[in-house]
Amino acid sequence: MSTRAGTGRFRGQWGSGLLVAALLLGGAAGAAAATPFSPKHKKWLDEEVPYLISDEEKKLFRQLPIDAERDRFIEDFWLARAPTPGTPENEYRDEHYRRIEYANQFFSEGRGHNGWRTDRGRMYIVLGKPNQVTKYPWHSSVRPMELWF
Repeated sequence: MSTRAGTGRFRGQWGSGLLVAALLLGGAAGAAAATPFSPKHKKWLDEEVPYLISDEEKKLFRQLPIDAERDRFIEDFWLARAPTPGTPENEYRDEHYRRIEYANQFFSEGRGHNGWRTDRGRMYIVLGKPNQVTKYPWHSSVRPMELWF
């Protein structure tokens, strides 16, 4: 079982659903050849949720043979994490995408290195805004750094 940050409190309600889905879809995945991932699904898996999705969820997602099942998986993925189920808004999902935007805006490092891929971006996405930031500028013997508390 994965111990990725941000998924622990949802493990109980999501984990049993994963097993049922895996059993139900196991036969379908073997019977039908999987279609290649659409750009939308590849982006979701590789760029939008890599810090949230468990290894088990990722494996199941990769085994889904068609886009309609992948769309349903994504919908269920966010529903399982919704802090207020049954409401039209999903605050968890909305906050996650807000954090990705913030990381990309403030932590990007040059061409082709989006902020969500940086160490600071990952920590911001997974843990949220730090309570305190202490910055240490460049000194002759120490590289510049930030400590987040």
